[in-house]
Amino acid sequence: MTDKDGGPAFREFAPEQVRDATTPEQMRAELFRMSRYDSLVKVVMDAANYHGSSAEDRYTHLAYCALRERNHLQATVFESAMLTPSQTIIVTDAMLAARSKP
Repeated sequence: MTDKDGGPAFREFAPEQVRDATTPEQMRAELFRMSRYDSLVKVVMDAANYHGSSAEDRYTHLAYCALRERNHLQATVFESAMLTPSQTIIVTDAMLAARSKP
C-alpha cells in the first residue's frame, strides 16, 4: 500500500520528524514547530510560557527534560536487553562426529 506520493502508506502514522538546523535561529524555529507535534517540547514550552521563563531558562529546562528522557530510555533498553534470554546452543559429541564425517 502506498500513499499519494508513492511512498509507504504508514508514513501518515509516523511521528513528525525533526528537520536539520544549523543555526541557533533555525534550531529555535524548529523547536517551536515541533511543539505542535512533540509532547515533551509542548509541555516544556507551555510551562515556560505560564511561568514567564526567560529564553535561557526555557531551553535549559528543555535540555534537562530531554536528557532525563534519554537516560530513562537507555535504562529501559538496557533492562529489556538484560531480561531477554539469549539463545542457547547445545552441541553434542554426536553432532560434532556427524559433521566431521565426509
